[in-house]
Amino acid sequence: DVFNNSLYMHYDQDGNLVRVPAGHWQSFEKLATQGLNNMTHYFLSQSVLWPDVKIAGLRDENNNVTNHRFEARMFGVGIHQHQTALLITAGLAHDKNFAAQTDALLERYGFISAADERNRTTLKNAYEAAKHHDNHFMDIPFGTGQMADFAKEFADLLEDAYPTGALRKAITPALHICRTGWTDGKVNRTLFQTLEETLDQQRTYDPAIFENPNQCGYMLHENRLKDRVIAC
Repeated sequence: DVFNNSLYMHYDQDGNLVRVPAGHWQSFEKLATQGLNNMTHYFLSQSVLWPDVKIAGLRDENNNVTNHRFEARMFGVGIHQHQTALLITAGLAHDKNFAAQTDALLERYGFISAADERNRTTLKNAYEAAKHHDNHFMDIPFGTGQMADFAKEFADLLEDAYPTGALRKAITPALHICRTGWTDGKVNRTLFQTLEETLDQQRTYDPAIFENPNQCGYMLHENRLKDRVIAC
């Protein structure tokens, strides 16, 4: 399955990311015919196939892989995240209007041609701001603007791409997060501020909360969040 799994993105011979949408998708097995059967693509195929599992190589002082680390996300991932990622990726891949509007939105925030050196700096700064957000989550710089503003505009495009029906309900969590700034990470950070609170949640939560994927962390814990925010 890993060899036959279709990838929505991969890296070319020069290590450059082949962007979405690329027009067609290739399996790890097909990439091998191009000499791209490296461990990065193999792990990527595994991660896409099993989204709750990540496999990372452990290297020695000479940068040789000596073992592998298995990571399983058992807590903290939003129950909607798999379908949210799928719908956004599928929209970019197969809806030319949505893809073009998203490209235009990114350009307005300073993310220009991938070959432009300025774009590398802009991407690096955005990545660093997201990685080191210091509990500000979406209230961070993003290109020439703010992540919170970009997310709200992106939500409008996403809503237009899925205007009705079951898929419209399925993107409701993403729309809520983009428009309110209440990411699943922010919800967890607010509700479970200590190890004891986290362990208590893991021991006592009702598994039935995973039966409806059309809700994000805020929607799931809205009443508890209101009480916590008021108490703070």
